[in-house]
Amino acid sequence: MNLITRQRLVEGLRLVRDYQHAVARVVRELQAYHGVEDLLSARESGAIPSAGEAPFSFTFHGIGCRAHVDGSDVDFDFGPDRRIDGFDAWRLSIFVNGYASSELDDERIRGLLLDLARAGLVEHPRAAPGPHLWYLTDVGRAWIRELPDA
Repeated sequence: MNLITRQRLVEGLRLVRDYQHAVARVVRELQAYHGVEDLLSARESGAIPSAGEAPFSFTFHGIGCRAHVDGSDVDFDFGPDRRIDGFDAWRLSIFVNGYASSELDDERIRGLLLDLARAGLVEHPRAAPGPHLWYLTDVGRAWIRELPDA
């Protein structure tokens, strides 16, 4: 694997990692604030509101949620078995859009996802309820564990 390809893979994996960390934070904080474990079931039953301002601005939609945290929007859908680690180019674009320093546009993000797929680091299982979502493979998760923070 040449250096440029490795750099692109690392760039894509950092984006996925940062997005997944942001989603996990949103879920943890909403669970704690509302005192529920299963946010989607709680939303569907009316136990929690569809939108609110605490602990940050959030709106549930369909099978997911959008929150505004630290100047960036984090939009995610729940995947099979209520997974929260799925992503797609559109959600990654929304996420990076909040960062003025980001040089990642929609086309570059789509290209990074395809490179990650070609390298076997992500997969697109097309599983309900979020057939549009991609997920890290075991190899992709191993790469992410090895990534430096910056």
